[in-house]
Amino acid sequence: TFPNGQTDLWGLELEGSYQATERLLFDFMVNWAATDIGFTDCAECVAISGVRNPVGNLMERYPAFAGALGASYEAPRSSSLTGFLRGDLVYTGKQYATAANIAYTAASQRVNLRAGVRTERYTIEVFGQNVTDDDTPSNILRNGNPNGSVAQGLNVVILAAPDPATWGARFALRF
Repeated sequence: TFPNGQTDLWGLELEGSYQATERLLFDFMVNWAATDIGFTDCAECVAISGVRNPVGNLMERYPAFAGALGASYEAPRSSSLTGFLRGDLVYTGKQYATAANIAYTAASQRVNLRAGVRTERYTIEVFGQNVTDDDTPSNILRNGNPNGSVAQGLNVVILAAPDPATWGARFALRF
């Protein structure tokens, strides 16, 4: 229950990991979160669709489904040096800009990779983030001026640009 209404929220989150071999680990997370607006006084919805109380719609900026899959592999290269590989697939479902449920971002799938070596003291790795260059906006928002009226932002939808494919290297020193 919110000051201006009520939304039912229920769902399930499941996390787990599976040690396939001494060196290979799989992990996952899946999240299903259903939202159902029971009552609200939505000024934005009136401006967009003429409906003040969008009963049955979903909460804005809250994907119904999200999840991640990961795999890690570690291999000792010597008594003090270990090599590692890591890959992740991160999924974020469709997100609406407002409770009117009209403007939305599509679902996104981003792949991240890492490979490197480490000792007790040093880590050197190369990485790639969003290596498939998924260009789905990472967030959506209507009316970016919090001091303006609903009418001033009537046709304004702001999209957060996604992080582009990024490659790099890291060096860490433990002391």
